[in-house]
Amino acid sequence: MSNSAAYLIGKKVTRKIWDRGGDYFARGEVELVECTSRSARAIVHGTEPYYVKLELAGGGIRQSCTCPYFVDVGFFCKHLVAVALAWDKHRGIEIPVDVAPPIAVEFGPRLTRRQIEKLFDFPLNCELDYLRILPEATALGGRGRPHSELPLAPKALKRDPQEPVTLQELKLCFQEMRKWAKRKKFDPYFCSGEMIAAFCEVIRSFRLRLDVTDPMVAAAGLVLAQ
Repeated sequence: MSNSAAYLIGKKVTRKIWDRGGDYFARGEVELVECTSRSARAIVHGTEPYYVKLELAGGGIRQSCTCPYFVDVGFFCKHLVAVALAWDKHRGIEIPVDVAPPIAVEFGPRLTRRQIEKLFDFPLNCELDYLRILPEATALGGRGRPHSELPLAPKALKRDPQEPVTLQELKLCFQEMRKWAKRKKFDPYFCSGEMIAAFCEVIRSFRLRLDVTDPMVAAAGLVLAQ
């Protein structure tokens, strides 16, 4: 497994980051720019293009990404996972099954005051992974409570930019999110970041598909979201 980038990256990330990176990979958001047997350069098309480098070295892996999550906070990000999966596929390496959860212990949240301010200064383009851990990062005493881990987005959410939004899709998304709040370990405070981030995922998809959506449906959808 020493040549599998996914295996080496997977040992260092959380379940949530692994799943998000896998989602980016599955949607074809990774553009491999230059690949050899030992290194890869790629662009991941997320909120904006992020540039990723991976290099096998000494039985381990060196990595870099231009996203704020990696640059500012220093955590392994979803973009690294996505490129690792794409690079392995390009080299004909199977995704290792033993990278299954829990992968790594969840990190202790660390956000600077400026990073938190940017969430509110630029809400339409904020880093949702920051938002997800915001309650833990700002908890009094720096400690959270055990709570349910919510999905990244509702299952009913569609992401194809060429597929019009429908009211039925939005209703299913919001109905699913209401059910999350009935989970046994749902915590109104510590689950709030994940809940808001999932709502933002819905609105960002809505926004992306607005041009191909009937204006009357779009207007009704905004009312429904409110």
